[in-house]
Amino acid sequence: MNNQLRKRSQFDVSGVYQTYCQSKNYEAIKLNSQSNLCVIYFSSNGLYYPDTAAVFHRVIAVKDRYEWKKNIVQSARKVIFVRDVQKQWYVEGINLQVNSIEKLCALLKAESQEMDVVCVGNSAGGYAAVLVGCKLNAARIFSFSGQFSLLHQLEGEFARNKNPTLIKYENVDGYKQNYLLIDLIKASKVPILYFYPAKCVKDRLQAELVRDIPMFMLLPLIVKTMPTPAGALTLSIYSQWIYQTCWSYTMPMQEKSSIPIFFPIEYQDI
Repeated sequence: MNNQLRKRSQFDVSGVYQTYCQSKNYEAIKLNSQSNLCVIYFSSNGLYYPDTAAVFHRVIAVKDRYEWKKNIVQSARKVIFVRDVQKQWYVEGINLQVNSIEKLCALLKAESQEMDVVCVGNSAGGYAAVLVGCKLNAARIFSFSGQFSLLHQLEGEFARNKNPTLIKYENVDGYKQNYLLIDLIKASKVPILYFYPAKCVKDRLQAELVRDIPMFMLLPLIVKTMPTPAGALTLSIYSQWIYQTCWSYTMPMQEKSSIPIFFPIEYQDI
C-alpha cells in the first residue's frame, strides 16, 4: 500500500512504543472488602482515540488511563487494570518484560494470589478477558462485544496493514493458536457471559462461533442507538449489576440460545 494513502495508526504515534517498553501498563488496587474476589479489567483498543500524539499524551502519559476505572466492583478484595498500548489484542503482552500472553497470565496469577478471579473486558479487552480467564481458570468471564476469532483481522490489505503485530506472529507456534479461541473455550469449564449489540453484524458473527458451547450465555443487548463513531465510545454497564445479577447464574447454563434483554446501560467513557 502506498504510504501516502495508508491510514494513520497507533504505530505512527510518538510515545506508544516508549510507553510499552518503559511502563508497567497494569495497576493493582487493594480494596477494603474481605471477600475472596479479584476482578481483572482488560482495556480495549479504544483505550485512546484517535491515533494522534496529542491524544496519546493526554490520555496515557498525563491521565494514565485504564478502562473500567469508573466501574469498579467495590465488593472485590482486589482489582487489577490491564492495557495494551499497542492496541494489538495483547499479542505482545503489555510491556517489554511481560511480552506474551503466557507471561501476562503468569503475572496475573501471581497478583491474584489464589483468589476467585473474574475477568472483564470490552472488544479487544473482551477477547483478552476470555483468553486469559480460560487459562487462569477464572470463576467468571464477562465479555462485551469481545472477539473469539481474530482471523478476520488477517484478511485483506487494509486489515493486514492495520495489525502488523498480528501478522508478525500469524504462523508462529505459541502465538497463532490464540487467534482462534474456540478449542480453548471448549476445553475450559469457565462460565462466560457474552454481551453484544443485537443489531451489530460483526458481533453476531462472533456470537455464532460460540452459540453451542455449554458454558456460554449469549446476551444480545436491545439498545435504541449505537455509539458513533464506531470504536470511539464503548458500552459501560453497572458493575454492581454484574456482580449481583450475573454472579448468581449457576452452571451449566440453562439457556444456550440468545436471550434478548434490556437492562441499565450507558454510553460513557469507561
